[in-house]
Amino acid sequence: MTPRQWQTWQYGANPLTQYVRLWMPSDNDRGEAPKLPVAVLVHGGFWRNKYSIDNACHDTLAPFLCSKGFAVIDSEYRRSDHEGGGYPGTNEDVLHAVNSAKEMVRAGISLNLHRIVLIGHSAGATLALWYAAKVQSDKNLICPKLIVAIAPITDVRQAQTRQISDERDAIAFYMKCKPEDGVEAEKKYSSASPIRLLPNTVRSIVVAGRKDTIVPYEMITDYFDRVKSNSEYGALHELLELDADHFQMVDAQHPAFQRIFARIEARLCSGE
Repeated sequence: MTPRQWQTWQYGANPLTQYVRLWMPSDNDRGEAPKLPVAVLVHGGFWRNKYSIDNACHDTLAPFLCSKGFAVIDSEYRRSDHEGGGYPGTNEDVLHAVNSAKEMVRAGISLNLHRIVLIGHSAGATLALWYAAKVQSDKNLICPKLIVAIAPITDVRQAQTRQISDERDAIAFYMKCKPEDGVEAEKKYSSASPIRLLPNTVRSIVVAGRKDTIVPYEMITDYFDRVKSNSEYGALHELLELDADHFQMVDAQHPAFQRIFARIEARLCSGE
């Protein structure tokens, strides 16, 4: 299928930061067309303003996924320096971005809300795992069939301690505090950290790159060990370890993403 140019859907008050781009195969968008599976993308960039939907290194994914028969919702959100951005405003934007799919269906667009895969990269993967936790407590939210967390920051407190990010201060800017600021700050960090929000009852693929020099490989594998230790839900989740760096994993033409996509197809088709 050939992708056509995207259209913009605004989900919040700020048209510059609270919107999604909808990509559809050119021959399937309205009317009696079959309902399409949906890939929702959440870009990374350590929640910093300088990294946006346009330059967060995931630009090959939407046209690729669209060409494979997916409707693609590429999400923009307020970042740390935007009014209302940072935690929890950034996270709340992702809730609205994912659930904008409901508005699209009401507008007559042929989307299958029961076959949604939520794909996040880096900071966006953290947001995707956080979304999975919110789904468990809010049944009004769309529940993805699959979460794909590529290089997620799974422990925000540890990331702050290790000063992960290009400028070493992104976590504190995102959280608007440091863990040592007191009990409330500690609680805030826990509420933003996927490792503190287990168990996860939404099926997931967690992706770690052995050559990733940005998000520590062992942070992801430690998280997955915790995930798998849950006897009731551990079987829902898969760790995909790749010989790739942070950005190769979101390059649609790279073998690393091709492996990720193969697992997405297998999981969506089989219901694993």
